[in-house]
Amino acid sequence: MEEDVTPEQINVIQKRLTERYEHKQEIFQGEDDPVVKKYVEELWRRIVASKKLDLVPAEKLSRMVNIDTLQHSNAREIGAENIAYQTWEKLQLTELLLSQGFPPEQATLAATQVVSRAVYPASELKTARWIMENSAVCELTGYDTDKITKDRLYESLMGYKTLYGNTSRLLSRLKLSKVDGTYLKELRKLQKIDLLILDDFGLQAFDATAREIMMDIIDDRFNETSTIVSSQIPVSAWYDIIGEGTISDAILDRLVNSSHRIDLKGESLRKGVLKNE
Repeated sequence: MEEDVTPEQINVIQKRLTERYEHKQEIFQGEDDPVVKKYVEELWRRIVASKKLDLVPAEKLSRMVNIDTLQHSNAREIGAENIAYQTWEKLQLTELLLSQGFPPEQATLAATQVVSRAVYPASELKTARWIMENSAVCELTGYDTDKITKDRLYESLMGYKTLYGNTSRLLSRLKLSKVDGTYLKELRKLQKIDLLILDDFGLQAFDATAREIMMDIIDDRFNETSTIVSSQIPVSAWYDIIGEGTISDAILDRLVNSSHRIDLKGESLRKGVLKNE
């Protein structure tokens, strides 16, 4: 080679020759500079002429298949995920997360989350189901499919321990823990969660036990950890739903007065899902 060829160009030339030999082509390859193209073509001609390598023509790698005879088991999607993942790799986002202190497994989970949401934009719960039932994104990223849960998807991009729960179901579980003597242990677990998401808050009126439990949860987390409360009920109605003035005041004082409120308007997103199905 001429002396004006840079080490970077030599690396690209070697890569392009290997791709030709293995019949591979990147989706986002881009345009090589004229020097690289010149040497790739010239060296490839020499390789073919030398007959020293066992080169298989591309057409011989193709096969005619009767589509009616195809059978599959646990078939999964891969096309769109592959494009999205190559974009992730091209932007070197895994390296960026690692440089910011993300553990390798957490960075891999983040890649799985971003690719999945780019291809299938839905809630964490639906995305988790889609990954486990329809997609082969984990085969691309290397993350264990069996570890996919909606809570881990919430956690993936923040690096914090996150728990999502329906409010009434969480309260019911904690009521049972009062009976079997594990209540304080369950409270300590919740206290260690960096972000607690309480969904469908206030759909059912609180009884005396539910009020006490909610007071314990909010009091333990106040000024220590973060809590997101999602509700279809206006905040102005929460006082009556919680009931018992003193405890309602205490809960709402900690929960509402120091919070950021986001009021959503418009039609339910579920209507859009039904229209598309």
